[in-house]
Amino acid sequence: MRQIVYISKSKLQQFPWGKKSRLSLQDASAEVSVASIAKLSATAGSVDAEDGTPETILKEARKVLKHLEKIALQYEDPGVSDGAWIRFDTRLAQTLVWVDDLRMLFFGPHAQSTDEVALLLYGNPSNLTTPPGDRAGVEVQDLDSAHSSLIDMIKAVAAEDNETLSAGMTGFRDGVIKMAERVEQQSLSFPRLSGYAQVVATFDCTNQIFLNMGSSCPSRLVVASPLIVECLQP
Repeated sequence: MRQIVYISKSKLQQFPWGKKSRLSLQDASAEVSVASIAKLSATAGSVDAEDGTPETILKEARKVLKHLEKIALQYEDPGVSDGAWIRFDTRLAQTLVWVDDLRMLFFGPHAQSTDEVALLLYGNPSNLTTPPGDRAGVEVQDLDSAHSSLIDMIKAVAAEDNETLSAGMTGFRDGVIKMAERVEQQSLSFPRLSGYAQVVATFDCTNQIFLNMGSSCPSRLVVASPLIVECLQP
């Protein structure tokens, strides 16, 4: 079966259909996690979108996915650019990166999932359907999927590693590649994940990642923030 592991309320709200389209994931994770939005039958009925029930969330999400099926590109597509919506079905790791009181969720990349394009997804850990635990005695701040939050995490990791990243796009690119390396190094399992995400940036010549992979190094890295991530359960 397919299980939803991550769903972003803020991204669902980018598609406001109807005046009452106020979505809430509060207390919905258990119900949402055992359903597949992409294949959900129309069982929500006439539930009011204001009640925030799992059925309502799924009903609203189905509208979004039906729209994205028409416009989203495969993440490997050479035409993918910043701001575009992509779909993915590939092996990715799930890693929660902690720095001081900050934490951010990352998915991917797998060194051998493709020899052309690597995918790095990032987002708010609170959007996991099974929320991660906090560090004992530490007030943890979840970083959201905004571009600025990714920059904050990159800067925090650079400071933790006693490195200073250069300013501008070059520094951002180097920081993203460092983060991709960190995720890959910390990960033990790379399940097959699928879903939809919005692209933040793309970088060519990413053979700095996975230096030990030789000719199979990816030539491009796509960085995106996911709307939904599903996992195929054995």
